[in-house]
Amino acid sequence: MAEHQNTGGEAAVHWHCAPILQDPRWLAWCIGVLSKDEQARAVRYAFEILAVHYRASRGALRYLLSQYTGVPAHTLNFIRGVFGKPALLPGHCAFNFSDTEPYWAVAVHSCADREIGSDIEATEHFRNNSLQLMSYIFEC
Repeated sequence: MAEHQNTGGEAAVHWHCAPILQDPRWLAWCIGVLSKDEQARAVRYAFEILAVHYRASRGALRYLLSQYTGVPAHTLNFIRGVFGKPALLPGHCAFNFSDTEPYWAVAVHSCADREIGSDIEATEHFRNNSLQLMSYIFEC
C-alpha cells in the first residue's frame, strides 16, 4: 500500500492507495464487516466482478478507518452528507474515498471537522504499466 502523509503540527493528512484485493479469505472478511446496507448495495451490481470490487474496497476502507479510530471495522457507522458524501459519525476522523479499477485510494484527515478530498483516475499508462500516483496534500 502506498502512503503519503503530512504531519506539520497536531493535525495530519494521510493518503493511502492499494490494489483491490480479490483473495477469497480477504473477501470473506470484508463481507463479514460490511453493514446490511453495504451488503444490499453489493448484490444490486449488474456484474459480479463489480460487486466483488465494491465489497473488497469497502472492506479495505472499513479496515483502514478502524485503524485510525480504534473502533472495530464492523461497528463503524457512516452517515451521508448533504450531497451524499459518506462520513463517519461526528468525533471521528474525516476521510474521502475513491476507486478505479484496479485500485482504491483514501485520504484521512485527523481533524473530524475538516473537509478532505481525494481522487484516483485510471489512464492507459496507469492500466498498462506501473501504479502512477499523484496526490495533493494541504497543510492543516
